[in-house]
Amino acid sequence: MANGQNPIVIDNVYNLNDVLQCIRNSIVPYKKITFTIPGISYHESGGLPSAEIPQAEWALWDEFSMDNGRANLANLVKDRLQQIVGCTVNYGPVSAPELRGIIERLFRTLEGMDTENY
Repeated sequence: MANGQNPIVIDNVYNLNDVLQCIRNSIVPYKKITFTIPGISYHESGGLPSAEIPQAEWALWDEFSMDNGRANLANLVKDRLQQIVGCTVNYGPVSAPELRGIIERLFRTLEGMDTENY
């Protein structure tokens, strides 16, 4: 990952360490970046929930849903989610992206972006 604050991996190849880092970044309260380039700033109502809503800091899940990607299926990922986060893991049925419509739509949107500039 580019930095410790990046909550997503913008790459077509990821590993279990990327998955664990994304999970960690989803739990640890987000700290807004101080931009040094003039004209770049957060939108006045923008930001991740843990940076904007105090009750969302360190929030955890009862269930964590993800697809059947190889890195997601790693025993270490499942163990960390169950033993440290304390949630169940739901991989969903194989080859049924329609059951995860919202996230699959996000993935299609990201895939259509020019990620060379991000």
